[in-house]
Amino acid sequence: GILLGSTMALLLDKSTGVIYSEDDLRQVVPLPILGRIPAPTATEQKSIEPAKVLQLAHRTDVPDSSSDVPAKAASNGKAAYIEDPFMEAFRSLYTNLRLSSIDRPLRSVVVSSVMASEGKSVTAIHLAEAAALLGKRVLLVDVNLRDPKVHSYLKLPNDAGLTELALGSTDAIQISQFFQEPIPRLKVISAGTARVDPGQVLTSNRFKQLVQQLQSKFDLVVFDAPALLGQSDAYLMAEQTDGMLLVAHSGQLKRSLLEQAMVQLRLSNTNIFGVALRDN
Repeated sequence: GILLGSTMALLLDKSTGVIYSEDDLRQVVPLPILGRIPAPTATEQKSIEPAKVLQLAHRTDVPDSSSDVPAKAASNGKAAYIEDPFMEAFRSLYTNLRLSSIDRPLRSVVVSSVMASEGKSVTAIHLAEAAALLGKRVLLVDVNLRDPKVHSYLKLPNDAGLTELALGSTDAIQISQFFQEPIPRLKVISAGTARVDPGQVLTSNRFKQLVQQLQSKFDLVVFDAPALLGQSDAYLMAEQTDGMLLVAHSGQLKRSLLEQAMVQLRLSNTNIFGVALRDN
């Protein structure tokens, strides 16, 4: 009876067009799947809670910046990280992102999703972390001015952030005052608290100049943007960066919503590198 009930529930979900697999995704999205993010184990699940989202935050074993190849655990006394599938998935995702940017070196990426509950902020954080652990100078910027999450996940203050910076001067000295550094090589700019119209901020000349300055100072800038449906913020950000990474959560995202988002992405002529598919 339990097995029959579970089977019927799965068939019902299938009939409603829920995305479960890479095959389901490929039927809607003619884009490469750049990464498959496994469901975190019980131990790793704790690492994506607000206080522990950067599970490697206090390690001193960051690989040398001259190589993108993760170091193996060593027995010669030198520091070396311990591999785990969850973080390896994000290292692979970063590598595939770089390879997908064939026209020029990857310097910036907007991370978004169709719906707000698909884990895009956690994906953006771990993607930035993975690049930093591979020796890159990385900046993570929360451009979700409607419902910012990055500072909450990382337990960082949000009394001054992107909105305050965008409304003020954008000289190099002032920009550096807004950086927070949860781990070596990774700096973060939170969303800030100033009440502003997100569309007005993201399209202002001052903000565009700020984005250009940030991209010139880091090897990679990761922008955590709002979800695609119902608002234009992610599209506006994608115009100012190298492109977008789309996060899809299997078992949650409906095909009809994904199709609707893809139509909007085509109309906006947004450059999409590919999809990161998150497992349940």
